Order: sequence, then C-alpha cells, then structure tokens
Amino acid sequence: MEQGKTSQGAAHGRQFRVWKPLVMMLGVVLFSIAANLTQLGLTDALLSQSGVRLAASVGRSVWILHVLFAVVMGGLSGAAVIALYLLRERQRDEAEHRAEHLQRLVEENTAQLSDAKEHLELRVREQTAALGAKVGELERLRSASQRSLTEQQEAYLQLKEEKNKSQQLIQELKQLEVRKDEFISIASHELKTPVTSIRGFVQLLLERRQELSPESGQFLDIISRDTDRLSELIATILDLSRLDLHRLAFVYERTNVVSHLKETVAFLEPRLRESQLTLRLVTGKGAQFAVIDPARVQQVILNLLTNAIRYSPQGGVITVSLTRSAHHLHYKVTDRGPGIAKKDQARLFRRFSHAGSVLTRKAGGTGLGLAIVKELTQGMGGTATLHSSLGKGTSVEVILPLRPVRTESSGPA
Repeated sequence: MEQGKTSQGAAHGRQFRVWKPLVMMLGVVLFSIAANLTQLGLTDALLSQSGVRLAASVGRSVWILHVLFAVVMGGLSGAAVIALYLLRERQRDEAEHRAEHLQRLVEENTAQLSDAKEHLELRVREQTAALGAKVGELERLRSASQRSLTEQQEAYLQLKEEKNKSQQLIQELKQLEVRKDEFISIASHELKTPVTSIRGFVQLLLERRQELSPESGQFLDIISRDTDRLSELIATILDLSRLDLHRLAFVYERTNVVSHLKETVAFLEPRLRESQLTLRLVTGKGAQFAVIDPARVQQVILNLLTNAIRYSPQGGVITVSLTRSAHHLHYKVTDRGPGIAKKDQARLFRRFSHAGSVLTRKAGGTGLGLAIVKELTQGMGGTATLHSSLGKGTSVEVILPLRPVRTESSGPA
C-alpha cells in the first residue's frame, strides 16, 4: 500500500510539473508586454506634456513593434525557462527513477540477504551439530584407540616376556641337548670298551670250541651274536650323536664302486645263509670308479641289507643293484617281505620308528637303521626314497652324487 501511495503522489507531482512551465512562460510574456506598455505610456505622456506631437501612424507602429518584440522576447525567455525546467525535471525524474530502482534493488537484496542469512544460520547450526557429532565420535575413537594402545602395550609386554621365557627355554633345551649328546657319546664310549673286551674273549672261546660242550658252544654263539648287535647299536648311537653335533666326518676317495659293493655284501653272507636267503647282485654298465666315502656308503648299504634280511621270509630273494647316470650313483635294495602300509611309509625315516604291522614289530630292530641311512645320505649330498606295497615287498633307493659335496655334517671325527 505504501508503494501505491508513493506512485500516486509521484503521478500528481508530474502533472503539476507539466502545467508549471506553461504558467511561468505566460507570466514572462505578460510581464514583458506590461513593461513595454508602461514604457510606451510614459513616453506618450512625456511627449504630450512637452508639446511634441508625433504622427499618429508612427506612434502606433512603434507601439506595435514594441508589443511584438515583447511577445517574442517573452516567448524566447519562456521557451528557455521551459527548456531548462524540463531538463531539470527530466533529471529529477531520472534521479527519482534510479532512486526507486535502487530502493527496489535494496529491498530485493535485503530480502535475499535475509533469506541467505537464515539459510547460512541453518547451515551453521547443521554444521555445528555435525561437527559436534564428529567431535564426539573422534573422542570415542580416541578413547577406544587409547584403550587399544594400552591393551597392545600390555600384549606386547606379555609377548616380550613370553619371548624371553621361550628363549630361556630354548637355551635350556639346547644345553640339555648338548648334555644329552655328550652323555650318549660318553656312555657309548664307555660301553664300547667292555663290549670290545667281551667280543675278544668270545672269539678266543670260539677258537677253542672243540674243547667245549655243544651246549656251551650254543651259548657262545648267542653271546657272540648279541655282542655283535650291541656293538652295532653302540656304533649307531655314536654316529647319531656325531650327526647331531655336526662332528661326523666324510672322507672321500676315488673308489671302484662295484668291487666296494661286492665287499660290502660279503660281510652279510653268513646271515644270508643262516636265514636261507638268496642275494642277487646287479651292476649296470659303465665306468666303475667314482669319488665316494667308502666307509659311510658301506654303512648305508649294510643298514639297508640288514633291514631286508630282517623282514624277508626264509627262502626269499633280496636284490641289490648299482647303476650309474650322468651325475649320480643309484643304489637300490629290494626285498620280498610283508611290505609297509602307505600311511606308515612317511615316518619310517624318523628315529625309533617302526612299521605298524605285527610281523615288522616281531622282527625287532632299534628303529634307527633308516634314520641313519637318510642322515648319512643327506650328509653326502644325496637322497633316500622308499617304495613299498603290502604283500609285495619293499624297495629303498639311495642316490649319491658322483662328486663329493661338503655339508654341515662334515667335520672332525
């Protein structure tokens, strides 16, 4: 309504300003005419008093010219005044229009600024609330992280303590292992001396067997056989102790491997005859010489042959083969014994391990033969593998490199 009243007042003002210059121009013209008429009247009066009479026509002409001049000058003056006034009014109208436009802009901007202010205030409140929530969440996370850090520190300290305890236990176990190996080594050496003495006296008695009764001869055979087994067990324990302490020496030399194998097999011919077993020796073609440790290879072959004799039935056949490839020697011992179940094969190379069948348990043995074979073979840079089927027998293959290999087990004897 205020804007309507303002518009009506502006319209009345413009109507008044339209009539105002006309009135002013009319006033100027009338003033000019009056001034000229007054001047003419005074002039006629002065001329009449002085007795000067001019011609009537000349006087009227002059008066008419004065009137016309007054009208023209009044018109020009009024026109100039009107032009100046209209220019001023136009400028005033433009100024008022600009003022109104600016007023509208100010009002619009004020409304927009008000809306923007309300929107910003709303956004600020929302952002403040969101920041408050984030600050709370961060505070909770900080508290949780602090607790987690404390727990981790406690867990770390516990783990460190457990680690120290484990290291102490490991150190103690290592010391116990060393003591155990030293004890085994000392005990084996201490046992070896009386066993050697017993074997010597048994051999002397066997040489005088004819002077003994048959029963005493049988007793001597049993003592001799058990003494040999005890000697083998002591030698095995010593070798295991040396392997554990990395003190087992490997002495390599150029050897005729075929002759060496025949000599090794000859050691067990009495046991083969006693068990009524047939030995087949198969050697492949090719060069007969290779660089090996003859003592350790012989120990490996004897362990494999002993196992084959132990588990072969009477009248059975044992096959020992030696073949040569480009870079390796292949020793294989095969028997026709009861065989070994697949589930038991993987653990047979562990110490003190036996196959699970009743027949193999009755055959006896310390369970160290294949363990010694594996460790000696690995010490010489080779591999040992076993293949067996129940009821069909067992085959063990040892593969050795043609050139000697230095390993951690090598060392002083």
